[in-house]
Amino acid sequence: MARKKLLVIFGPGGHAVQALRLIEKLGKRYTYEYVLTKDDKTSIKDIRYNGKVYRVSEVRTKTDYSLLKIIFKFIPSSFQALWILLKSRPYSILTSGPAICLHFIFLARLVGIKTIYLESWVRVKNSSKTGRLAYPFTDLFFVQWSELRKRFPKAIYAGRLG
Repeated sequence: MARKKLLVIFGPGGHAVQALRLIEKLGKRYTYEYVLTKDDKTSIKDIRYNGKVYRVSEVRTKTDYSLLKIIFKFIPSSFQALWILLKSRPYSILTSGPAICLHFIFLARLVGIKTIYLESWVRVKNSSKTGRLAYPFTDLFFVQWSELRKRFPKAIYAGRLG
């Protein structure tokens, strides 16, 4: 029986660390493909399970405060995301919450691909913008602190990813 394919969306810093830890917990039960931003040079070195790597343009950086600038980045990045989804045809998307995951989540919903979102472990009482936007569109939404279930009542709390 063929293993199901997960498309894992990486983000910078802690997002990548959390995605890598989650993959370690899931192990060899799945085949993996990865989405990284074009300028991410570090995450790829830590990937333990081989799989195709797709690169996308960053949607928002820490210095992007202009909504107009973000929208202009979001449009071409959305076309990249759609191309990746159609090429990869994963069973599910797995993401730990970087901004680049949003268009993947929205588009996956349209083409019938399941979505799994893990809210960042730094979000103890306050949710992230990405989490608030992704929540209505995800099939599974995990929080790492029980307090966040107040904000996301349908979320699954399974403890911290250690």
